[in-house]
Amino acid sequence: YVSSFFSKNFKGLSMTKVTLGKLSDTKNKAQALVLFAHESGKGWTVPGIEKSHAAHLKQLAADGVEFGDLKKGLILRMHDYTQFSNVAIVAVPKSGTEDVRSASAAAFQLMAANKFSNFAFHFDSLAKASKKAEEAAEAAVEGIMLSDYKFDDHKTKPKKKAFAVEQVSLLTSK
Repeated sequence: YVSSFFSKNFKGLSMTKVTLGKLSDTKNKAQALVLFAHESGKGWTVPGIEKSHAAHLKQLAADGVEFGDLKKGLILRMHDYTQFSNVAIVAVPKSGTEDVRSASAAAFQLMAANKFSNFAFHFDSLAKASKKAEEAAEAAVEGIMLSDYKFDDHKTKPKKKAFAVEQVSLLTSK
């Protein structure tokens, strides 16, 4: 679904490749995993993650990291989080496709600013903000592609080749 949506609506707008995959795939070469946090009655949570790793996130909350601190994102070095040693957390402000789009854009900008050329979104935690997974996937791809667009087509002097994100994977447990 995502690849057909991408090729139909965003062909030529971005050089970033968007793929689908499973979290359990150890062949994934992503340099980092982006988790998406949601507000809850007790602060914030990241739905859909393994319980053994939720302790790291509870410790962040206990250390005073609030939901508002996560709007632009936070990158952690976690050497025991499956195959990902770099984990980012980005807030999804509310529920709805526009919030999925905004959170995806914020995550893409955070990772690009920190020079990650290949990273993955934890799609299970992102999709919780939308009623349908298909809508969440579409909004995530839109956020990625719109954040990646460069307004360079009509410039007279091309700049030196800037850093570019090569691939973003949407990983799910299903």
